[in-house]
Amino acid sequence: MGAVVSSMKNSPSQPSRRRRVLRALAVIGALIILYGLFRGWQTYRHVAQLRTHLYSLKALGPDDLSSVGTTLVQLEQDVAFIKRDLALPLAAAPHLGWLPTIGPTVRAGPTLLSIGESLLHATTAIWEVVREPICVAASGDAVPAEALASLQASMKSHQAELSAAAAQAHTAMDQLDSIDADQLVPRLAGPLAQVQELSPLLTAAFDALPLLPKAAAPSGKHAYLLLAQNNDELRATGGFISSIGVLSVVDGMPETFSLTDSYKVENWKKPHPDPPEELRTYMGLDLWVTRDGNWWPDFPTSARAVADLYELNRDVPVGGVVAVDMTAATRLLEALTPLELSDGKRL
Repeated sequence: MGAVVSSMKNSPSQPSRRRRVLRALAVIGALIILYGLFRGWQTYRHVAQLRTHLYSLKALGPDDLSSVGTTLVQLEQDVAFIKRDLALPLAAAPHLGWLPTIGPTVRAGPTLLSIGESLLHATTAIWEVVREPICVAASGDAVPAEALASLQASMKSHQAELSAAAAQAHTAMDQLDSIDADQLVPRLAGPLAQVQELSPLLTAAFDALPLLPKAAAPSGKHAYLLLAQNNDELRATGGFISSIGVLSVVDGMPETFSLTDSYKVENWKKPHPDPPEELRTYMGLDLWVTRDGNWWPDFPTSARAVADLYELNRDVPVGGVVAVDMTAATRLLEALTPLELSDGKRL
């Protein structure tokens, strides 16, 4: 009996054990709070650096183009640091859509950050390809023809890098379009909706980069056609060709640009081919003219037909064809505004 009593006296009491557990939990909680504060401070610092580098990139002028690459790399590092700082919140964010008001924004956070990272990486890769010839051209150390030839050569020798960057940007823009901007907080909803409206133009710009070396005319005189399509009068590629813009390129250098009524393109001294049978049957056409060349939904086929008809009438080889409708023109105008007209008015 005495041995049992002695053993009970030597064992720690239940309240004492509870205090030690609470003390340990308090220490762990304090460490978690300190770690959270440290991570929060790091995130704040990296976000501040990101904003600083963004402002410095916007402030760069033609004489500072050599600094663009360095700034883009710094921005990539800033984004990587922010992703590391917010690793746990970003992992939890897709499961927090149920939060009142901010839920959809929190859930979209990882996707938005990933989109920004992909577009930044694609832009950096493209800049590395075009950096040297553009900087040389901006410095005035080369005549325009030499600078353009250098740019074409650099893009041609880095086709794989340009294609990879274009594919990455295309994927990012597809992700961007999948986000419902109306569900986000107002501070993000407006800017995101504006970017989504320009998404087709941005995607087309990235997609066109790998094609530019092939489209560039090395020598002689070539014409690049811009088909202005009126989608209020539907045709297979988007609308009736009401006007045709012509960019004249001589030995690879842009020379002139003009916009002509599509009805004034034809040279009636030249024999014109018969139209496709469907055009003759359903539209009563006896001759095939340039403005009716976009007959096939397959754009390359229609573009080739328009180019052939233009070459027939104007005796100028066509190097490429681009078509835009009124929707594309509106989006382009929105991206370029405000514009100052010749009479001083602003759009």
